[in-house]
Amino acid sequence: MLGSVPSHAQQDYEEWLSGAMSTRLGSQGEWRVVMGAGAGMAPEYLGDDNYEGKPLPLVDIEWRGTYFASTQRGLGVNILRQRSTRAGPRFTLDLGRDSSDATVLAGLPDVDQTVEFGVFAQHFTRAWRFEADLRMGLNGHEGIIGSLDVGLGGALADKTSLIIGANIHAADEKYLQAYFGVPTATANFAAFAPKAGLRDVTGYATLTYVITENIYVTLDLKASLISGDAAESPISLSDDQYFVGSVLAYRF
Repeated sequence: MLGSVPSHAQQDYEEWLSGAMSTRLGSQGEWRVVMGAGAGMAPEYLGDDNYEGKPLPLVDIEWRGTYFASTQRGLGVNILRQRSTRAGPRFTLDLGRDSSDATVLAGLPDVDQTVEFGVFAQHFTRAWRFEADLRMGLNGHEGIIGSLDVGLGGALADKTSLIIGANIHAADEKYLQAYFGVPTATANFAAFAPKAGLRDVTGYATLTYVITENIYVTLDLKASLISGDAAESPISLSDDQYFVGSVLAYRF
């Protein structure tokens, strides 16, 4: 999520690029680099019922399996780096949301870009993968958001694999009030103050096709249900949220 990607509308590159980073092609040497690009379709902002095209820039650099900088993972360190388990601290960037992103948001305060500090953990066992993270905004929304993810993957053919899974996001009051609250009534919305709780529940599928030893392409499908007070917010014009995207990547 760290990077100079323009925040013309609410973005979630960590979620949208997760499928492109789920493949494990072999690499040698101290450096592991993944570069790619793609495009997707997603709501203009989380909770909107209008969809727009999203660029999907992928740059992921890791040194000695320890330090990483990524448009998907952020900037961090794998302090625990066993064969099947990784965990450590990281910084990520929430790109925020402008009231100009959608006409219906007129009159609401902007959510400023936010540097987040948090911890993450990943564990792989055979075909199963488990991931968790917790992040706190150091500026901007100044809230706390966390996620849990469970996935199951395997080969469909010699060069094709499929991962299916689900995740949940939960957040504290500060985070949900920043993104789903209405401090004072506007021309479009009544005042609303959400409490801490679930933000969404998501199911996903990632199809990966390995073109050559180092080049692969992914197709990602996600369906989310906004939940709890986030779903009760007048900003949530549709509780059903969908994403489809594809990324072509080169790994070396």
